[in-house]
Amino acid sequence: MIDSSYYAALAERAEPHLYGPEQCAWLERLDLEAANLRAALDGAVERGDRPLALRLVGALGWYWYLRGHHSEGRRSAARALAVPGTGGDTTRAAAWAAGLAIVAGEAGPDRAVPEGAGARARWFVAHAHLRLGDVPAAGALVEQALAAFREAGDRWGEAAALASRARRAILRGDLTAGARDGERSLAVFTEVGDRWGQRYAGEQLAHLAEIAGDYATAARLYQDGSLGQGRVAMLTGDHDRARESFERALRLAVERSDGFEQEGARLGLAQLARRTGDLDGAEAQLRTILARHERLAADHGRPFHGVTLVLAELGFAAEERGDAALARSLHERGLAAAHEIGDPRAEALAHEGLAAAAALDGDRRAAWTHLTQAIRLRGPDTPLPPAERRDVERTVATLSGRR
Repeated sequence: MIDSSYYAALAERAEPHLYGPEQCAWLERLDLEAANLRAALDGAVERGDRPLALRLVGALGWYWYLRGHHSEGRRSAARALAVPGTGGDTTRAAAWAAGLAIVAGEAGPDRAVPEGAGARARWFVAHAHLRLGDVPAAGALVEQALAAFREAGDRWGEAAALASRARRAILRGDLTAGARDGERSLAVFTEVGDRWGQRYAGEQLAHLAEIAGDYATAARLYQDGSLGQGRVAMLTGDHDRARESFERALRLAVERSDGFEQEGARLGLAQLARRTGDLDGAEAQLRTILARHERLAADHGRPFHGVTLVLAELGFAAEERGDAALARSLHERGLAAAHEIGDPRAEALAHEGLAAAAALDGDRRAAWTHLTQAIRLRGPDTPLPPAERRDVERTVATLSGRR
């Protein structure tokens, strides 16, 4: 019989080492004991030992997240919380249940931060919301966590909150703030020796480099991330490598029940398909992503980041098929969502799509008006990079009589 108390103590001993330079070694140690840890939790639940089950969940939540066991972690936390009785730390388990459910794409509007949650628990739920694209839900949580981390002198926590704040700023179009917080986060994560944190902070800076068209820097910062490397390969014309990266990312995301990564991989495959003339393939992937966003919007009563790009890609595909009315409808939906979310770059993309639809319809004046509005929204510091100008160049060619 498994000694659940022994494995709870092992998980608690391992947990602090998962935040810092010994992260990889302790992840491997827990991997070796994964079956026993599962059995220990099962035993505690079956015996009705609520405090012990909650101890295991509290100590293993970050391990489950780092290893991509999001659905397993959510189910385990829910089982521990459902054990009858009192006692044990329900707050940490409830926070892991909420955050892991959001990451796994299983969240509803009731996935709130538990009352009395600590800074790391609040940060994790905010981090999960940001991965989902729900900026409003993350905002206050990130700031509260950052203040608490600084007061407690928690350098890992400060770096995590800064990386999340960088992501929030980028999603809101504040690229200067995103760069500032991303650079500070990477510096602190490097100081504390946390590899996951260095990768997470690096992804924010890589995204900024990608926006600026600096693909060499983006590739370096994305490190081993399949999604990021796939995007760089696609934007630099290496379509075979891009497809391989996106397909690998999709396989891993499905194995991990990671809804965010699945969406990113499908979106990459869709963009690649449209670039290579496979409109059917592009639309199939995009419709799958759009259905997920429509479910999320219905659950939460508002659109999330990501839907604007999906609508834009569908709109451009419709325009390439010659359906100006459908293209216009999709881009108008994208513009409304971008305006509600508050992302000027997404609004610019929608205007570029509306310009393409107007050009297809022969409305030159409307097309030039939309293109001018897109340039204004992008601003002088973040023009459309050369590798992402294909659709605008097609529109200009139509307006100039070259198509």
